[in-house]
Amino acid sequence: MIRILVIAVCLAACAEPRDAEPREHVPATYHDVQASAGHVAHVGKVACAQCHGDDGFAPPPPEVCASCHAKTTPLHHDDPTAAVRPPRCLDCHAFGQDASIAPWNCMRCHDQAQNHVAAVGAHGGEQCGDCHHPHSTPATSPRACTDCHADRETQHAGLKGCRDCHDIHEPLQSTTRAIATCAKCHTTQPGALRVDARALSAGHKTCTTCHQPHQFKPRPCTDCHANQPIIPASKHTCIGCHDQHDGGKPRACATCHTQTVTHPNATHAVEGNCVGCHPPHDRNHLAQANHHEAVACTTCHLGHPSHAKAACLDCHQAHGPKPAVAVALCAKCHADKQKTTAGTGHATCTTCHAAAAHEPEKRVAACASCHTAEATSVPAGHATCANCHSPHAPKPTKTCASCHQNEATHGHGTKLACATCHRPHGPNGPAKPPTCLTCHADGTRKGLHSVHRDCASCHTSHAPAPRDDRATCTTTCHKDRVKHEPTAIHCATCHPF
Repeated sequence: MIRILVIAVCLAACAEPRDAEPREHVPATYHDVQASAGHVAHVGKVACAQCHGDDGFAPPPPEVCASCHAKTTPLHHDDPTAAVRPPRCLDCHAFGQDASIAPWNCMRCHDQAQNHVAAVGAHGGEQCGDCHHPHSTPATSPRACTDCHADRETQHAGLKGCRDCHDIHEPLQSTTRAIATCAKCHTTQPGALRVDARALSAGHKTCTTCHQPHQFKPRPCTDCHANQPIIPASKHTCIGCHDQHDGGKPRACATCHTQTVTHPNATHAVEGNCVGCHPPHDRNHLAQANHHEAVACTTCHLGHPSHAKAACLDCHQAHGPKPAVAVALCAKCHADKQKTTAGTGHATCTTCHAAAAHEPEKRVAACASCHTAEATSVPAGHATCANCHSPHAPKPTKTCASCHQNEATHGHGTKLACATCHRPHGPNGPAKPPTCLTCHADGTRKGLHSVHRDCASCHTSHAPAPRDDRATCTTTCHKDRVKHEPTAIHCATCHPF
């Protein structure tokens, strides 16, 4: 009977209007908390003293709830081994002024990391009670992902569930998380499935740039590279030429074009590089059946100096083997030189122009490379071969008289061929002029000629006449006859030859 009376008095005190003067033993702060969910649910059903005790209205101890709610404790809300304060009923059930304290308003705390529990990202807007049961065992019993995500494709390279790639509360739109998730498997996969850090580049910052979640086929490259046309599109694809998992690095054309011979005379800038002539993304050449017809060869290659730009294909095929430099090939342009060298030692062009079809003037072999005997036997003044010879007309192009005009018009030059006594170089012909007696034998000499054997004392080969004046005779041989007939002009007047 006394217990019932106490409860009635307490209820009457708690139920007073807000503007009424509170009973002396009920604190004025009750007016601020009486509308809370906890007080609304308990006042009128439970005596105030049952929670607050008999010594005023001090905050109830944490364990007081268990006196009535034994079935809902212990609370399976947190890891009991965590080094934090264990959760209390009042953390979720409001008895105070803070209206945000309410069951299932979990994001009031979990929008931030809680000790070892990361902040809730994904599913933060869903009903926590769908998966979490803080007063039941097990405390966590997630629903099947497909209950909400039935439209998502989840089969990926043998994986069977969403949890293979996702955490229930993973951060939303986290690039770092997305990369780490893919790398978890793909850095250890064999063959083409192995993808490492090279796959990420300036244009491919994350895996999801190309691989949209739940759409495991990559996006078309043209979604981003619409301004990169392909030539010809019927034969090439983006990933056929580019390794998308190596920063878009292009593959060598020879990977597919194994039968195409690289042009042999490419400059160093494009040697072995097909794109020097076939720009793969050049819109201006998409319709060209033969790119070489539209671009001058000399754009990439050194040209033969005597060729017009369009004449390169007279000797070369765009993808053919290196042309054999033969007389017939050179004669397409140099027929005149073929004619003058026919039957000579200069008939083969590469004898002098060795492998220098594009720089013939810079790499001409020296005459001495073949004509060693001639080069080592030339007399003074004859060391330059081109003074008498043309490489394309090996027979001498000049006569001796071209240079030795005086000798050709005096003395022996008027009667004998120069080669009778001289040679321009060896090995054939006289190395030095023969003696006069070679032709002027003793039996043909008359008078004093039979006595005087030193022909050079009176004659020179190219002098107009012998020196027969008195001064010559008395100063060369007959010095003892200086006073002999001093008035005589010619000794031969009296001493005939």
